[in-house]
Amino acid sequence: MRRSIIPLALLALAAAVPAAAQLSQQYTDWAAGPVSVLMTDEEKAEWSRLASDAQAEAFIELFWARRDTNPKTVPNEFKLDFEARVKAADKQFSYEKGNGENVPGSLTDRGKVLVLMGLPAGVEQLAAPSDDDRPDAMQRGAGQIWRYLKPTAKAGSTNKDDYITFTFVESRPGSKDFPFDRMDRRNKTSLKVLAERPKQFLVNKISSVAEIPRWGLVEGSLAATPSQLAVFDLEPRPWPDGAHFLATMGVASETMRPLWLHIQIPDPVQVATQAIGRVSLQGEGKVIGSFQTPVAAMSMKGYRAYELTVPVDAGEYKVEIALLAGETPIAVRSASAVSDPTHETGTFISPMYVGADPLQESNFKLGDPFNIGGWRILPRAEHIFRPSEQLAYFAYVVKPGLAENGQPRIAMGMKLTHDGKPAGQRPPTPVQVSKVGEGLFMFGQNLPLSSFSNPGEYVLELTLEDQINHVSRTSVITLNMVAEPAGEPAK
Repeated sequence: MRRSIIPLALLALAAAVPAAAQLSQQYTDWAAGPVSVLMTDEEKAEWSRLASDAQAEAFIELFWARRDTNPKTVPNEFKLDFEARVKAADKQFSYEKGNGENVPGSLTDRGKVLVLMGLPAGVEQLAAPSDDDRPDAMQRGAGQIWRYLKPTAKAGSTNKDDYITFTFVESRPGSKDFPFDRMDRRNKTSLKVLAERPKQFLVNKISSVAEIPRWGLVEGSLAATPSQLAVFDLEPRPWPDGAHFLATMGVASETMRPLWLHIQIPDPVQVATQAIGRVSLQGEGKVIGSFQTPVAAMSMKGYRAYELTVPVDAGEYKVEIALLAGETPIAVRSASAVSDPTHETGTFISPMYVGADPLQESNFKLGDPFNIGGWRILPRAEHIFRPSEQLAYFAYVVKPGLAENGQPRIAMGMKLTHDGKPAGQRPPTPVQVSKVGEGLFMFGQNLPLSSFSNPGEYVLELTLEDQINHVSRTSVITLNMVAEPAGEPAK
């Protein structure tokens, strides 16, 4: 009888997924990977009926679009957050079976909970029983209890009834697999909550790929039209004397590293009213998106500045920008920029954002260009400074290591050269950082330039270091020091 049951079961399985079996390996692997924990039962059934790779591509595009928490931006913030959680689970929870097979951490029970529920409010470690005299194959190993605050409970509650609890236990001492503890009755209720999570991520009712919004790269903008993009084919490209274009990496959250664009146009040039942009992968030439958006000028001494935030994934990019006065292009330029991936420890340090006379803004949001925790920097793209000014430099520190007092330990070192000759050096010295969001801190200082009275080129190397996780970044700042204008006293 058993011989007949097994073939029938296999035939039933084959009948249930006849189309999916025709998909190429990359799509088969996609559905069997970490994304499987996000699939609803309806989506699993739909996937099993797919008959071609083209259908699989459309399914995947629709799959992510239904979960996109901000459909008005090109990057899918939900997808980026999911990928970050998968990476964290793989790093922390992967283990090797007794037969030598490696199990990715994102496919373990703990990985599934991390992906669907996020970081727990608390984790309790349980030692393996020391008095277990059962045979080795039946002994229980160490355990963990993860607690999540219920949506209806108050933050910081100490009432155990306000928490959802997941209990894990090694299948045998030292196995490091930590499946759900089936003997803990609390898991029965918690697993029901977990089963409902995939449906809760469906925030957009979209039934076909044609319904997915096609926005421009800049939030709230539309993609540029082919006729608008023709501005980048102009020869020569218009570019006013004395204009500057700066493209650098910014910070919008723990996982988002947008590009911040700063364009300085001399005052005599017409005022721009619109920007056209195109972003492509450096080297490959593949265009990842474009935008058309109104712009407003900010006043600088001798210039008007225009700034934009362009969301992108980690990578190296070519950014093309065109400023238009009405329909007339007044400035067209391109620049290279890099958006760094997060360090494997999770700690990330941004480059220094440099300017003079920063402004404090109470009404800001993370990701606003050149705004670091409420301090607004107007970059000096031309790098010209005077001894009467103060150099302002700011940076973000994401998910730093924390000391026993719950505070980061950040230090900064400094090295200075003048016209290519060493002019001083300071070893790493502890500095203060301020918390501006969950896992997000900012650093900022001013440096009086009165001691840089001799004209010439100064190069300042600033190294910010997380002394707990040993992550650092060095920013190189060029200062073209000029004398004060004649008749204008130094401040």
